[in-house]
Amino acid sequence: MQRPIHIAETREKARENARFGFQKYIDYLNRLHPGRYPIPAGEDSMDWYVGRGFGVIGTSNDAIEMIEKLQEKQGPFGLYCQMTHDWADWEQTKKSYELYMRFVVPHFAKSNRPRVASLDWTAERAREFDKKREAAAEAMIQKHERERGGHSGA
Repeated sequence: MQRPIHIAETREKARENARFGFQKYIDYLNRLHPGRYPIPAGEDSMDWYVGRGFGVIGTSNDAIEMIEKLQEKQGPFGLYCQMTHDWADWEQTKKSYELYMRFVVPHFAKSNRPRVASLDWTAERAREFDKKREAAAEAMIQKHERERGGHSGA
């Protein structure tokens, strides 16, 4: 089964983008396969669709979560093929693809591991580095004052 994705910077923005063509997509599929998506009258079709895990209309983190659930269900796989669905206009669709490549692909390729490890290492030592920086700055101020003979003014 396909799991289409449209992502944006926020879930709200993704939903706004997908309003462009999402309902047409659902209507098309229900016309070809009657009853495939039996969305109850009065229920928001996006809420119903996303809530049942048929696809993602959200953020890159939502896409990562969905793909990880698929991996848990069927084991690791090497490729996730996105389906073109025209939920959003072309500019927003391209932006979704860009966000996918910037955040989702690196997550699974683990290409950000060294950067994340470096950030974690630095953050763990931040207080120590602050103290050393402050001590170095104070030492340079003291050295400068000694070199000027203790004069501090004009």
